[in-house]
Amino acid sequence: MIKLDNLEETTFEECLDDYFEYKKIIRQPKKEVYLNNINMDSCLIENISFQLLKITFNNVEHCIFKDCDFSNQLFDKTVFYHCEFINCKMQGSFFDECQIQETVFRQVNGKYINWVNVKSKKVNFDSNDFSDARFMDCEFNKLNILSTNFQSSEFINSKMSDADFSNSNIEGIKTDINSLKGIKVNIGQAIALAPFLGIKIV
Repeated sequence: MIKLDNLEETTFEECLDDYFEYKKIIRQPKKEVYLNNINMDSCLIENISFQLLKITFNNVEHCIFKDCDFSNQLFDKTVFYHCEFINCKMQGSFFDECQIQETVFRQVNGKYINWVNVKSKKVNFDSNDFSDARFMDCEFNKLNILSTNFQSSEFINSKMSDADFSNSNIEGIKTDINSLKGIKVNIGQAIALAPFLGIKIV
């Protein structure tokens, strides 16, 4: 759990440069805001919709995003380190060539979320809806999964060795042998995944 103290309250509209440090942003913008290559460190962003925010992120460290709407947001080559996304909307958001370390996604509505060429380490998926999502050409190192819905999602050419899916929903997923190698599943899931390994159950 990230602890943030002594934060200065501000808004994205008041931003005069590309660096946010020890800021608290809880007021919704009233007009479109354009910000490029933003760097954030030790910030709390709460109850903000990014639909009016035309923002590209560079480095984001030690930040908490709570009750935010990132639907259809593009994260391109963004580095996330030690962050938390809590109860956020991420439907259709796109993470392209991002690096994500020691970051938590908890109670996130990430239906149709896309991760492509993402490299991650010590990421926690906790009670999310990642149904109809796509994870392609990703590397997951020490991925921790708890009660997350991956129904009808795709895992293609993604390294997930030792990831434990046994308490999550993987019904109807599309995947390949490279992605399945080394993952942990329960007996029922193993039977459902058998066809991807060329196994016929009689």
